Amino acid sequence: MALGRWFFSRVDKLIYLFGIGLFIFILSKIDFGYYLSLLNQIDIIYIVGAIFLGLPIIMIRSFRWKMILSTMGISYSFKDSFLAYLSSIYIGSFTPARIGEFSKVYYLKSDGHPLVPGIVSVFLDRLSDLLFLLIVCLASFFYFTSYLDSSSVIFFSLVILIVLILLIFIVYKKGIYKSVLKKIFFGLTPKKYRKNANLVFSDFVERFKQFKLNDYLVISFLTFFSWLLSFVMSWWIVKAMNLDYLGFIYTAIVLALSMLISLVPVSIYGIGTRDALVILLFGLKDVAAEKAIIFSMLLLLITVATTIFGLVAWILKPIKLKDLRK
Repeated sequence: MALGRWFFSRVDKLIYLFGIGLFIFILSKIDFGYYLSLLNQIDIIYIVGAIFLGLPIIMIRSFRWKMILSTMGISYSFKDSFLAYLSSIYIGSFTPARIGEFSKVYYLKSDGHPLVPGIVSVFLDRLSDLLFLLIVCLASFFYFTSYLDSSSVIFFSLVILIVLILLIFIVYKKGIYKSVLKKIFFGLTPKKYRKNANLVFSDFVERFKQFKLNDYLVISFLTFFSWLLSFVMSWWIVKAMNLDYLGFIYTAIVLALSMLISLVPVSIYGIGTRDALVILLFGLKDVAAEKAIIFSMLLLLITVATTIFGLVAWILKPIKLKDLRK
C-alpha cells in the first residue's frame, strides 16, 4: 500500500523516464562507428550560426510579449522584456511543468506591475506559439499525402474538416467558447498557480476583449516571423550535415512536428520522443537513423545553448528562485 502511494505521488515525475528509456533503446539500435564518422563531417560554422540565431528569435518573441502587455496598459521596456523572457527559459530548465514560462509573471510583479495582466500576457504569448505549431502540423498533412493511399487521404481530410467545423462552432457559441477557453487556460497554467487562476479567468475574458483585430494581426505576424527564423535555424543544421536535399519546407515540417511532440510531458527536453519522430520522418526520405539522431541532438544542443544565454540574462536581471517554489 505504501509503495502504491509512493508510486502514484510521483507518477508525474516517473513518466519522464519513458523518454529516457526510449532514447536508450534508440541508441542501442544505431551504428556508433557510422554515427561518429558523421559527426566529423559536420560544418561547425552553420551550427554556431544556428546557436546565435536563437537570440534574435527570443528578441522577436520578447517584443511580442511586450506588445501584449502594452495592449493591456502595462509599460515594460524592451530590455526588461528580453531579459525576463530569456531568463524564463533558464528557469524552466530546472523547474517542473510550465513554471519557467510563468516566472515572467514574477518579473512583472517584482517591477511593480499587477499579477492578473501578467498571467494573461503569458497565456496569450504561449497560446500564439501553440496555435501556430498546430496550424503548421495540420497543413503538413497535405505534404504527406503522397505517402498515403487514397482512402487514408480521404479519412484524414474528413477529420481535419470536422475539426475546423467544430472550431468555428466553438468560436461562435459563446458559452462553449468560454468553457473551452477555460480548459485551455487551466491546461497551460501550472498546478501551483491554479488557485490564483480561478480568480484570474473572469478578468482574463474581459482583458481578452481589449485586443482588436490589428493587435491579433501584429501578434500573428511576430509569431510567424519568429518561427520563420526557427525554420532557418533548422535549415542551417541540415546544411551543416549536407542534408539540404531534404528541402526547406520539409525541414520546417520536421521541426514543427518535433517541437509539438516535445510538449508531450513524457520526456525531458523531448529526449527520446523527438528522436523517434525525427527518425520516422527522415526515414521517409531514406535518411539513415544515425543522421536523424544527430539532427535531433543538434536541436537539443541549441536548446541547451539558449538555456545558457538564459542563465546570463538571469544574472543580469535576477529573481529569487525560492519565490517560484512557494
